[in-house]
Formats: sequence, structure tokens, C-alpha cells
Amino acid sequence: MFKKLFQKKSKEEQFWDWFLENEAELFYGTDSEIDRERIFDGLTERIKAIDSNLAYAFSPVLKNDTKEFIVSADGLKESFEQVENLISKAPEHDHWIFLAFRQPNQGDDLSIKMGELEIGYKDIFFRFLVEVDQLSIELNIRNYDGSGFQQNAVYILLDSLLGEYDTVMEIDFIDWEALDESEVDNFYPFIELRGLISNRKEQKAVNNK
Repeated sequence: MFKKLFQKKSKEEQFWDWFLENEAELFYGTDSEIDRERIFDGLTERIKAIDSNLAYAFSPVLKNDTKEFIVSADGLKESFEQVENLISKAPEHDHWIFLAFRQPNQGDDLSIKMGELEIGYKDIFFRFLVEVDQLSIELNIRNYDGSGFQQNAVYILLDSLLGEYDTVMEIDFIDWEALDESEVDNFYPFIELRGLISNRKEQKAVNNK
């Protein structure tokens, strides 16, 4: 009994204790820039203490007066277990929805702007190969220059299309190519990758029965 009473809380438990203590400011925000920096510096420090790869995001306030708090591994598979562990210990709260991994956007058209780069679903095409149940895809990207900056933008679009979890767990290899406009008819539109992944997951579920 006494051992349990004086047992030090885990980093995950300490994180959620701190989150609940500050949840009003995290939910509604604050007009004070100093308070904002204090709150978000504290949040970042505590989540990075659990795993330096972890990242987070908030949704806007939703219609039912709830807000989503998303914990991400930033696409790094080695930190997926830690994301799941942290979210599994999240408290129940009337105003918060706690989610593991960046979630898919159900829309069929999305564009993002990062600095001078503007890129969207319509700018990406793909073809794929399945060997020994391993899925490789070749992404053909309009105006692709081979930079890591552009690849990061495409990963954001992949996460939006498929969700962070499926992007990492369902795709085994990605090849990056500049789109040859004369070859567009030989590729699948980016949006069809969602259906490909969905069908493969359904088939895996059948095979595992």
C-alpha cells in the first residue's frame, strides 16, 4: 500500500496531470503572448521528455464544444508505440478528444502552401508494385525538384489522404520522380491511393481470419 502511495508517477501520467491543470488555456487560448509562450513551451517540453520525436496539434473548437488534441510520431515508426502508450493513458474529459497520429482528411481535393511552394492532390500521380506483400509506390510530382522541403510537403499530403499511421505502416517504399506531363495517362491520380490502401487492408483482414 505504502509503496504504491509513494510511487513516482510516470512521465505520461505527469504529462496528463499538467495538461489537465492547464486545459482551460489550451482549450480557449489566451490574449497574453507571454502566457501563450509559457503554456506551449511547457507542453512541448513535457511531450519531448517522453519521446523527442513526438509532436502535437490542436483542432479548432468543434460544434459540440470539444477540441481534438493529436499526438504524432512525426512519421517516425520507431515512436509509434510511444504515441499509442501516451494516448492510452489520456484522461476522459467532456471537452477534449485525444487522438493518436495525424488523422486523414476525408475530402478529395486539398492544396497546401509552404512559403513559395503550393502543391496539392492534383499535382501528384502514382504507380505501384506489390512484391511478397510489400507495397512500393512511385510518386510522380508536378514541378518536383528533389528537395527534402518538397518531400516534406508531400508527406503532409500523404498524411492528409491516408492518415499518418497508414502512410507509414501500409507503404513499404516510396520512389520520388518529377512528373512527365506526357505520361500522365499512365499513372493513377493521387486520390486513388486511398482506395488502394483501403482494399489492401481489407484483404489483409480477410487473410488473417
